[in-house]
Amino acid sequence: MESLTSSDRCDSCSAQGYVVVVRKGHSDFIFCGHHYAKLATSLEAAGWTVSVDTRELLTRRPVGAEVS
Repeated sequence: MESLTSSDRCDSCSAQGYVVVVRKGHSDFIFCGHHYAKLATSLEAAGWTVSVDTRELLTRRPVGAEVS
């Protein structure tokens, strides 16, 4: 998987997916920012690695938003 779209959903809660984790011999998992943050330490300890990370999209301002 090279990138995520708005139709890619979190495997835990069905929110928009922002992070894909992979582990050789296993299926990929997609997580929203919340669930990835909650599970990151456990996933890393179990040998999962991040292959796609689009969480920076969470911090972008909408087009036309005022800058303070």
